[in-house]
Amino acid sequence: MIDAPKVIEDKYEAYLKAKKVFEYLRLIDYWLDSKQKQDYPNLSQMAINILSIPAMSSDPKQAFSTAKITLTNRRNKLSIEIIECLECLKSWLSKDK
Repeated sequence: MIDAPKVIEDKYEAYLKAKKVFEYLRLIDYWLDSKQKQDYPNLSQMAINILSIPAMSSDPKQAFSTAKITLTNRRNKLSIEIIECLECLKSWLSKDK
């Protein structure tokens, strides 16, 4: 006799269908609740990771406009990873001054 395949419940779909009562002032507190961590461990961890990212303190336009100084005609083949590293280094060095 062949066993019927087990239905795997998608935790994200279950979360969307569940009735939620938000009694927290901050969304991160909802996901830090032990019940949410137990019921939706992966969603909870993902939400905590995303919600704990601090807001950008510098002006984004200014931060990204410095990349045009880095990317010249001679440096137009730099990979995005290298450009990202260079921009981070420039930002960190300017904060030390």
